[in-house]
Amino acid sequence: MSVLQCGGVLCEARWSADFLGWVALGVGLNVLRAPLDESVRRTAIALGDASASVSRLGVLEALVPRLLDLERASGELQPVEQARFLAAAWSVPGDDIAGIAPDGALLLRRADGALDRRTDPA
Repeated sequence: MSVLQCGGVLCEARWSADFLGWVALGVGLNVLRAPLDESVRRTAIALGDASASVSRLGVLEALVPRLLDLERASGELQPVEQARFLAAAWSVPGDDIAGIAPDGALLLRRADGALDRRTDPA
């Protein structure tokens, strides 16, 4: 099964000893089809491929208010936000979600009992 990707998120963080100073977030979405490099042609898709009614302005109108809401939120995830993140987090069958490390890594308890730190998809 191939996974089609229509965008990505890039994060950069600055730490001072054990304290997080700041996080910068970049969001990129493929809204309309453009010529693609052969290396990504089999896995890349544009939102416009899924729905002809998608427009760049429509995506911005939906996305920007949500990003602004995030900017106004407190620095820590609320319990409901943590639960939603963990429900969507990268894991494989048999792994149990153990929590999130102070540095943001996803902690998974593998079927063999070992603790696994995840910072990339499984």
